[in-house]
Amino acid sequence: QKWRALIRDIRAAYAGPLTYAANWGKRSDGEYYQIDWWDALDAIGIDAYFPVATDGNPTAATIQSAWTSTNSGGQQSWLADIRALHERFNKPVIFTEIGYLSCDRAGIKPWEYPCKKTVDLSEQATLYEGTLQFWSDKEWMQGFLFWRWDVDPDKGGVNDGDYLVQNKPQTLKALKKLWSGSVSAISGGSTSGGPEVEPRP
Repeated sequence: QKWRALIRDIRAAYAGPLTYAANWGKRSDGEYYQIDWWDALDAIGIDAYFPVATDGNPTAATIQSAWTSTNSGGQQSWLADIRALHERFNKPVIFTEIGYLSCDRAGIKPWEYPCKKTVDLSEQATLYEGTLQFWSDKEWMQGFLFWRWDVDPDKGGVNDGDYLVQNKPQTLKALKKLWSGSVSAISGGSTSGGPEVEPRP
């Protein structure tokens, strides 16, 4: 009830759309799955560090498959759980935070930081490619907020194992390909735009 009261107070002062960045997790302990007041917001927000790989050599195809079935302490379908929330509350979904290290085996535990293995630019690029391709045709997926892009234009680079995508040619090439072609992550799969979160009057 405290969260609902807070949301009402914000609505009284702010007319724009609202969401909340809930942490990912297995259905039993994922914050995003425990919240029962998504109906009071305009979108379901998830910090989406879901495991999408089981080794250090994922392909775009295996990453897409992992969103529907992966073993993470038991068989999980991240898609099924996220879609169930969308259908329950009739709200679009936003990944309020998502990112992958440019590091070997980064897709196994995307939340682990810093990189303690070999810098792997191609793996980061593949993780983005597989994930964005997978979500591109889900009309109820509103978009992604990437972790991370630094204000310093010289950050990142080919020797950087961080989440940054700056100055990493393979990752930037993958993102450019996805956003300039028929697949568009931000627009929910259409270059003409996906489902809108309308501001309240």
